[in-house]
Amino acid sequence: MLNVGNQGAKATKTGTWVKEVIWQQHLAWASAEAHASGLPKEGQVLFVGSGTSYYLAQVAAEFGRRRGYHAEARPSEDVVLEPELALDGVATVVVISRSGTTSEAVWTMEVAREFGVRAVAVTCHGDSPLAQMADHALVSPEGEDDTVVMIRSFSSMLVLLQHSLADTELTDLAPYALNVLEQADQAISRLPAWPRRIYLLGAGVRAGITQEGALKAQEMSGISASAYSPLEFRHGPRGSVMPEDLVVLLGQIARVGYEWDVLEDLAKQGATMWAIAAPGWLEHGRSRGLAVDSIALPDAVPDMESGPLAVLPLQWLAWNLAVARDRDPDQPQNLSPVVSITRA
Repeated sequence: MLNVGNQGAKATKTGTWVKEVIWQQHLAWASAEAHASGLPKEGQVLFVGSGTSYYLAQVAAEFGRRRGYHAEARPSEDVVLEPELALDGVATVVVISRSGTTSEAVWTMEVAREFGVRAVAVTCHGDSPLAQMADHALVSPEGEDDTVVMIRSFSSMLVLLQHSLADTELTDLAPYALNVLEQADQAISRLPAWPRRIYLLGAGVRAGITQEGALKAQEMSGISASAYSPLEFRHGPRGSVMPEDLVVLLGQIARVGYEWDVLEDLAKQGATMWAIAAPGWLEHGRSRGLAVDSIALPDAVPDMESGPLAVLPLQWLAWNLAVARDRDPDQPQNLSPVVSITRA
C-alpha cells in the first residue's frame, strides 16, 4: 500500500498553499451561506460558466430542477457565440466566475443585457466587473482561493447557490468536512499503487462534481482523468479500464441498485474502486460482498445537498497525485488563475 496518509505525509515543499486551502475551505462556507438570497423561479433559469464554473453551473441547475426551477446549464461560449439559441426563452441568466473578470463571463453578462435578460452574477468578488454589471450579485466573500486551480471557490459558491435556490433550511455542512477529508486521506494510503488513469462516475447532482474532480486531477497532476454517468460508462468507456486504473463512483441512494451493478461489472475487470456515498448506499454494496474502498458522507445530509462534501476527496486525491508525480499544485503547468482572451 502507498505510504501517503496523515494529510499528505510525503515530504514536500510543493503545493503547501493548495493543501491548506483544501483542508480549511469549510471555514468559508458560513459566510457564503449568509450571503445567499433567493433566485426568481419565474421562467427559465440558465446557469452559465467556463471550466470549473461550468461544472458548478451543472450542479446548480440540477439542484434547482429538484427545487422546482425550470433550469439548465450551458458553457459561457454558447451564449457568447450563439446567443439567439442559448437565450431563447430564458428569463434569468446566472453567470458564475470566481474572479468576476473571466472574458467569457463578462461577455455573457454583456450579451444578457443586450437581450434584455435578467442577469445574476455569482462570484467571490463583489467589486468585480461581472458583479457591477449584474442586476443582482451573489458573492462568496471568503471564497477566493488565491490559487490557480479553483478549490474553496468551487465549494463555497456551491454552498451559496444551494442556499439561494432552496426554499427550506439546509443542513450545515461544515462540521462534516474534516471527517470526509480524513477518510479520503486513509483511502489514498490504501491504494495499491498510483493509478494509470482515473474514471469518475456520477449522475444528476453528482455529474458536475465528477467533471470537476477529473479537471482537478488533470490540472494539478497531468494524469488522464475522465468523468461519465455510471450507466453510460457501460456503453464503451468501461472497455478501456485496466487493473492499474482507479474508478471512483459518487453514489446516490435513489440510484443505488443500478450503480452497484456497474461496480459489480467493473470488479470483474480488476480495477481499484472507490465509492463516495452515504452509509445506506455503502451498506447495499457490502451486502453484495464487493471489495470497494469507501468514503462515507454523513447520514444527516441528503444526497442533493452534499455536493460540497463529495468534492473534497477528489480535490485531495488530485493534490496527492500531483505531488507523487513531482508536480506542484500551487503552480500547475500551462495554466493561469484567470482566462483572458481577445474577441475576434
